[in-house]
Amino acid sequence: MIRGVIAGVVAGLGLGFLLKGMEKMTGIPVYSLLLNVDFIPFFRAHPLSEIKEFLLHLLVSISIGVVYMFFVTSNKITSYKIGFLYATLLTLPAILLFFPLSYLAVDRIVPKPNDFIAIALWVFSHLVYCLILSLFIKRKA
Repeated sequence: MIRGVIAGVVAGLGLGFLLKGMEKMTGIPVYSLLLNVDFIPFFRAHPLSEIKEFLLHLLVSISIGVVYMFFVTSNKITSYKIGFLYATLLTLPAILLFFPLSYLAVDRIVPKPNDFIAIALWVFSHLVYCLILSLFIKRKA
């Protein structure tokens, strides 16, 4: 469990910093999309600071990390390649969230659902997230 929490924090930090850097370099608001929760009525009425939005992102990432580590540990996965494949399968819903998050944004400027460059940045950054998760697999000595 602890290994999953650490994996989730490290991968979540990597994803967040990568998307923030991409947004600064390109002007495409992919980091804003990652943090956006303005379509949830409670958060629309009580907006969060960037830090609190990022902490919500990390909580989701920690959940993914724990599930991922439980899965690879219980299935005795020791290959980075297979671990990356499973991380990708587990992260696929988050990758696909690009489209509903783009549609649902209320006040925040986020990429349009048909912005192919934004989609490419989003997919690439989430694949890096999967790579980071797979680095936490225990290899056989």
